[in-house]
Amino acid sequence: MNLSKLIKLSNKYSKADHDCVIPYVENLFWEKFKCISNPAWRTQTDSPYEILTYMVDAYSLLPARPDLASLFCWQAINHSYNDLQIKKYVGNRKINAILQDDVGIDFVRVLLLTNIDKYYNPLHMYVCRLHEKVYRFVASYLLEGYLCKNNENMYEVFVNRSCKKMSNIVCIKKLVENVYGPAYNGIAAPYVSTFSFHKGITDSKKARHIINSFAKSIQTLMNYHSLEMDDKNTGRKVTYELNNEDEMKILLNGIIYASRCTNFHGGVSSRLNTIYANNESYMEYMNVFLTEYEILAIILHSQCMITDDVLLNVHQNLNLMFTK
Repeated sequence: MNLSKLIKLSNKYSKADHDCVIPYVENLFWEKFKCISNPAWRTQTDSPYEILTYMVDAYSLLPARPDLASLFCWQAINHSYNDLQIKKYVGNRKINAILQDDVGIDFVRVLLLTNIDKYYNPLHMYVCRLHEKVYRFVASYLLEGYLCKNNENMYEVFVNRSCKKMSNIVCIKKLVENVYGPAYNGIAAPYVSTFSFHKGITDSKKARHIINSFAKSIQTLMNYHSLEMDDKNTGRKVTYELNNEDEMKILLNGIIYASRCTNFHGGVSSRLNTIYANNESYMEYMNVFLTEYEILAIILHSQCMITDDVLLNVHQNLNLMFTK
């Protein structure tokens, strides 16, 4: 959406005009989408009531706004992993202190990794279809974190928790510190003014190339768990490896949770309303939504809120993911 259209809509809103300028790619969504459901849900106590309230809001935004639908889906996931924590710590008087996102996400990761065939393998198929643009987002904030690393105050204030958590993954740490970070730092002069962080990029074309290359490396690791690169210093091949646990850390903390936090707290524009939004943006967020929805279904299945048949049915939403 260009700026003149944005301003025109702000001054005199028309939903029809808005719909015309929002990126959209047809994929016959409602003809193919498989909903989380259970005929046994009849009352507020025998159904995941709060979760369903958020999912109805998500449905109301689909297929036009997967970016906003994914935020409601995250809220549903948030409630579902809080339930996981409550069931584990029932009777603990400090339960409110325990209910934290980091702890809840760890619960989900353990759930996925202790049920490889039932939960991890189907979700990994979703990971393999995530759009490259998702990984550009990850690469960008990891490199921004690298620029801040030599300034303790800058690091604590401007680097998000997802970046700090991701930086502890061995292969990611090596790629940042030995390959992409120094190259990015060579075209940057970071500084802070009026409480804002500025990267001070001196060559935007080269910066995009570094981010895109790093994004492709992360995507390869996520999909295949192995990446081979040439070491420019020695001329030898270097192999980087990623295990299942680190893959789930990147997915849950580095992509989904980081995206949610950026949209809520990051001072960014509404994703599909920006002047940079395009069909690629739409496909990125539709894939993120469908991945979140798969995670939600897995959690509900682990809590016996949906049957095996329903979970298998939801797995079929993989066919709605964009592959380009």
